[in-house]
Amino acid sequence: MKRLILSIIFFLTCLGHQIFSQTLSSPESFLGYNLGDKFTYHHEVLRYFETVDAQSDFVKLERYGSSVEGRPLLVAYVSSPANLNRLEEIRKSNIAKTGLTKEPQLSDQPVIVWLSYNIHGNEAVSSETAMKTLHELVANATGKYKEWLDKVVVVIDPCLNPDGHVRYVQFYTQRMSNKPNVNLNTWEHAEPWPGGRPNHYLFDLNRDWAWQTQKESKERIVILNSWMPHVHIDFHEMGINSPYYFAPSAAPIHEDVTEWQRNFQEITGQNVGKYFDANSWLYYKGEVFDLFYPSYGDTYPTFNGSVGMTYEQGGSYAAGLAGINAEGDTVTLKSRIEHHHVAGLASIEAAVRERDKLITEFENYFKRSLSNPPGKYKSYVVKENNMAKRKRLLEYLDRNGIQYGFGSGTPKAKAFSYSIGRDLSFEVGDEDILIPGKQSKAILVKVIFEPQTTIVDSVTYDITAWSLPYAWGLDAYASETALIAKSTQLKEKTKTPESTSAAPVAYIFEWSDIADVQLLSAFLQKGFKPRVSGKAFTLEGRDYKPGTLVLPRTGHERMGAEFDTQVKALAKEHNRSYQSVSSAYTSKGSSFGAESVSLIKPLRVGLLSGQGTAVNNVGEIWHFFDETINYPLEIIEKQNFKTSQLDKFDVLILPSGQYADLFSESSSEMIKTWIRGGGKLILMENAVSQAAEKKMFSIAKKEEATEEKSDSVDLIKYADRETTFVGTSNQGSIIRVKMDNSHPLAFGYPEIYYSLKTNEQLYKYLPEGWNVGIARKNPIVNGFVGNKLKARMEDFLVFGAEDMGGGQVIYFCDNPLFRSFWENGKLLFANAVFMTGR
Repeated sequence: MKRLILSIIFFLTCLGHQIFSQTLSSPESFLGYNLGDKFTYHHEVLRYFETVDAQSDFVKLERYGSSVEGRPLLVAYVSSPANLNRLEEIRKSNIAKTGLTKEPQLSDQPVIVWLSYNIHGNEAVSSETAMKTLHELVANATGKYKEWLDKVVVVIDPCLNPDGHVRYVQFYTQRMSNKPNVNLNTWEHAEPWPGGRPNHYLFDLNRDWAWQTQKESKERIVILNSWMPHVHIDFHEMGINSPYYFAPSAAPIHEDVTEWQRNFQEITGQNVGKYFDANSWLYYKGEVFDLFYPSYGDTYPTFNGSVGMTYEQGGSYAAGLAGINAEGDTVTLKSRIEHHHVAGLASIEAAVRERDKLITEFENYFKRSLSNPPGKYKSYVVKENNMAKRKRLLEYLDRNGIQYGFGSGTPKAKAFSYSIGRDLSFEVGDEDILIPGKQSKAILVKVIFEPQTTIVDSVTYDITAWSLPYAWGLDAYASETALIAKSTQLKEKTKTPESTSAAPVAYIFEWSDIADVQLLSAFLQKGFKPRVSGKAFTLEGRDYKPGTLVLPRTGHERMGAEFDTQVKALAKEHNRSYQSVSSAYTSKGSSFGAESVSLIKPLRVGLLSGQGTAVNNVGEIWHFFDETINYPLEIIEKQNFKTSQLDKFDVLILPSGQYADLFSESSSEMIKTWIRGGGKLILMENAVSQAAEKKMFSIAKKEEATEEKSDSVDLIKYADRETTFVGTSNQGSIIRVKMDNSHPLAFGYPEIYYSLKTNEQLYKYLPEGWNVGIARKNPIVNGFVGNKLKARMEDFLVFGAEDMGGGQVIYFCDNPLFRSFWENGKLLFANAVFMTGR
């Protein structure tokens, strides 16, 4: 009887699986074509996910946001119906294991594996793979994957960058023929500028995980941190001539990656390799793709307790549906899908097999963080009186789950001062932000805040320095003492009345933060006539620095009482304080009618873009105007720009790029005439390098020291060929810059500014111009720089301004808007646009 009952149960299970498989739509039946025959548009990918969700009890969708262009961002949870019915309970239990909450913990906690696809839009195999993997798991949910889905919650994000993905799919679809052309020289393999890799604002989202400057990143981090997965895999593509890469990662590996995180990378790699070997697929591991810079899709989850891994399939945008690589092999979209698909399933299998160990080590990771976190510094203190910057910082800490308080029971402490660069004693005020080293996010805090990064292998994939206090320009301190916060809430201060008169002669605004630029932008666009004081002055007992904004009633008489109403409303909207004065009669310095208190006029600003310009740099500038300060910017295709159009602009920005045509002899004369007539030319990085080769500009490169001739030859081992360039390299380091803050380019800055240098080019001081930002001896404060280059790094220009007739040329040898996370550079760029040339 018992045998009969078991046979009936087995029969019904098989029948149910068969019926379920028949009702579940495959990607092929839903799309009307086989995966790999064409690229699938983003909305069709989502429709397929929605269809499977409607057909299956093993899937649950959650929309977590939208892209800049309004396309949905969503994840699919794939697990057993029992797990999906208690999904919130599983999530809360897992977060409780981090110590961030005190929720009850499950004894049968499933392992959480997060699969992220298509953060680079033109690495479009990923979204195709997401559909295949979803179907494979769900179609076999009551069969071979039943045991898995009882023990795991698989989270699939099918497309992290839908805007870039659509840009690529649209391009390829419009150029594809009935049969793919495998010749890489044909137009279907020639993706036009800017390509589908970046998002709407042309940012590389896989460099934005830790900084979250982009809409997609901000929204993704919220849901990721609400789950804290045990395993996170970020799927990519690389050049068509490479086969496949999976973990373990290459060196350098950050010192705070734990032994278990490294071990599980090895365990997963071995499991993936087993399946690749069975299929005779080529692959490599432990090379090229390191685990150091904290803002990747593998490192950011790793510093949040996960085991983060990057997988790279050879192909990318150039491969299209099919292309012949250097070895004469045809790389197809179908084969690329299959490789990513198998790697993903093998990784889930490894996680299920190691579930107990993964969860135990995940919990231990946070126990160590709460009891004995690594690192020299036990507390970080931020003194920030600028309320707008303070608000942005606290929002950043909250979004990343970083705990903080205010004040300290120990009012005096010894600490390393980031701004001064040495240890000193300081007082902890009641309003100072205190970030403890002992907390659940201790590793992330250390990695983001540490003054010095430790790097053991100098051949790295990205920048080697990023410390947030330097990037944000914070008055911050790192203490070896475990300071205890006085409170977790800051009491609201009672605001003192800002107006001393019902109808003041002027409103005065400080100029020290990007929020001040946002307010200036609003004033200009609403027709106000703000002025800037080029010199310090004292009025009604208060001292004001150069760069102070003055908004006099003069010139606004037509507005009547509405002048005061609108000024106050805009100041409140932008969270800016002001002083209203009853007289313009200064006790020191110039009064408001002086030549040094000049009118700021609305400016027409142009930006060159397109082929020959650096995609990300164009995006950084575009995003700055569009999202950061909300000021109109006219973006012109470089190939369509003619020097005869210069008179249409007050300011022209040349991003890093190639400008042989624009700097030709004939064009140079027209540019020079435009500048002399009052135009302003802003040059960024490589544009500066090319200007240094032209007679019309006074900037010049700093020559390398000539070595004495010798008959001897430096013998280099062939095995060391990858490291021979390191001596002259600078992957990205932080340098100390001395600023002339009396110059309009440096208004609002102290005498020391910390710049992120991402190139090896050095420039002489300007012989005819203003050396506003210069580096002196031993300027490197953090990051790796090759010995040969380091020896040359003294007495060179970083930021400069050259007067030319009635106009100016601004030189940004370093990029102050780098990835938009170098927060402290934004005011500098705004100064170049609005303040210089007076």
